Amino acid sequence: ITHMSLPSDVRKFIQKEELFLDTATLLCAVSGGRDSMVMIDLLRTLGYKIEVAHINYMLRGDESIQDEALVAKYSAVHNLTLHTKALSSKEVEHLQEGNLQKKARDLRYTWFNDLISNSKIKHVCIGHHKGDVAETFLLHALRGAGSNGLRSIQHSAGYIRRPLLNSHPKDIEKYASDNNVIYRHDQSNFSDKYDRNFIRNHTINSLQKRWPSTIDKLADASANVSNELNLLNHFVNQEKLKWISKGGLETKLGPISHLSNHKHSNTLSYHMINEFGFNHDTVVHMLSSTSTQGAIFYSESHIACIHDDHILIRKKFERSTDVITISSPQEVNHAVGSLNISKVDTLPAKKASHVEWIKLDSSKWPMTLRTWKEGDKIKPLGMGGKSKKVSDILIDQKASFFEKEDQLVLLDKSDEIIWLVGRKLSESVKYNSETKEYLKLEYIPLA
Repeated sequence: ITHMSLPSDVRKFIQKEELFLDTATLLCAVSGGRDSMVMIDLLRTLGYKIEVAHINYMLRGDESIQDEALVAKYSAVHNLTLHTKALSSKEVEHLQEGNLQKKARDLRYTWFNDLISNSKIKHVCIGHHKGDVAETFLLHALRGAGSNGLRSIQHSAGYIRRPLLNSHPKDIEKYASDNNVIYRHDQSNFSDKYDRNFIRNHTINSLQKRWPSTIDKLADASANVSNELNLLNHFVNQEKLKWISKGGLETKLGPISHLSNHKHSNTLSYHMINEFGFNHDTVVHMLSSTSTQGAIFYSESHIACIHDDHILIRKKFERSTDVITISSPQEVNHAVGSLNISKVDTLPAKKASHVEWIKLDSSKWPMTLRTWKEGDKIKPLGMGGKSKKVSDILIDQKASFFEKEDQLVLLDKSDEIIWLVGRKLSESVKYNSETKEYLKLEYIPLA
């Protein structure tokens, strides 16, 4: 199914989807291939102010050089500002190690970022069209993707804009022919080495022989998935208000015992926390682990633990090894929170959380602040000078995995723990009726 006036269709699509203002300056990513060359010719003809960005990956010898020459010639003829980048031998070497297409994409987008951050340009235009949507849908379906993988390529994503996304490749080909748009063929596009090329050159071509509207129908199916996913996300976001809370560095999901009674508990929970990288099977395991207090789960970017009928989630981190020496009353900042030690001469009427008062004793200086470690002991108030392991106190108080990781201790000059921060004071620093001056210890966890 082709349409007669591609410029008119593209203009309507830009306006309908509000891709950019008529006055905007657009940076167009141009390879020298048909789609990107048609894109800049169209946008220029429609009156948009454009600049051109071409990256030479130095992978195809003379062909790469000729691609760059074509883009440079077109830019010069039409008086367009041209930005070019040629890869260094080191960058080429890095590109060829591992996933070339992903690395090339990452490099390309890093360069786009640099270009627009140093200019007034807000949008980068890419030449994806309806054929790319159809190919992506089929490719992801064959790989067993879920709804996120099957959703349509987005016309707007961050600073990226895709003005040809609603255009059929046949219309793009016809426009190039009718308007003498010169472009170059990337020979690698004809190689079946890449799955996408196989789908484009064989699967879709075969389907179109029987169903001429294949590309349009696949694109429509992908758009339908996008619309339904948007609706699903709307409902998931409403559910998040009921089940998710945030405190400090952690996201908290639950209570699990109540959530498990939800008719769609597994799927709902997955959609509520999949942004943290946990797959569906792991989320189901989390929900069935309520009896395993302290169970730990890992994604590539986050850690989750089961605690007090909730799933707690936090970004991966390394336990702090900071050791801070404190020589006088002051505020100090540790990796997991700040401690303010101040000298006062009166006690408050009401005690606040994370705040303690101890007797002022010059023999305790300098003090040390650090995270606790195995073997640490404290002589808690009320135990007649007997010692107790910090690990046992944390277990008794049912501290979560994250709370244990962040737990600080304040030590005196002789390396005796005088405060298990936020939890227990030592007998050695208690004040009495004769105490005239105090130290106020106020701890604020990292938010």
